[in-house]
Amino acid sequence: MGRVPPLKNTSHNRRINPFVLRSLIVSVTQQNELRLMRSLTLVGPHPISDVKVHTDFSEFDWTIENFSRSDAVTGLKSSVFTAVGADWQLHLYPKGQFMDKKYLSLFLWSIDNKEDADVRLAMLLEDQIDDDMLTKSQEFEHIYPANKTEMWGWSAFKDFEEFYMASNGYLVKDCVKFHGTITRFWRKDPEVDDGSGDDVEGYRSLSLFPGEAPSWGVAAVVV
Repeated sequence: MGRVPPLKNTSHNRRINPFVLRSLIVSVTQQNELRLMRSLTLVGPHPISDVKVHTDFSEFDWTIENFSRSDAVTGLKSSVFTAVGADWQLHLYPKGQFMDKKYLSLFLWSIDNKEDADVRLAMLLEDQIDDDMLTKSQEFEHIYPANKTEMWGWSAFKDFEEFYMASNGYLVKDCVKFHGTITRFWRKDPEVDDGSGDDVEGYRSLSLFPGEAPSWGVAAVVV
């Protein structure tokens, strides 16, 4: 009976480039999920004016795992999501954007929507350690123009010192969680207003503040 030949060591034929392996790991494990929670439609006064508006409201959570693997230059993008009758995408820059390099930068992009959108966005970082701890949200209101891809948001959303402080609970096990609400205001079009009251018909995305949209602590880029 013949001898069984020894197994050949072929490891030298399958050397893995560590740079390629690292790239593969990043592409597989860098995950983020944006989940819409609820949507409402209301008719009533605008929060900071006496103009009657038809209001669309959507609430969402954005969870980012393996945050440390986010690319500092290109940033991190959420999936494109549809809310308040338009398409949007969130962009997060973990090392800052523009001149604010000591802050997280966060922006909301409109994705080539067909009509003007007067929206208010509120975003907050969730405290993952203490659920009862209240975190102040950042807010802005802006009119996104029709047929343009425009970015609007905060170049200085959260400073690094506060964000990375473990006791704040913003970054836990390399995971970050945002909670947001987006509200869209529709104003009665005088040309089609028949005085019928609270029906949705006749509302359009008209500016409540002609010539100037209220916006606070934000930066914008139009493409």
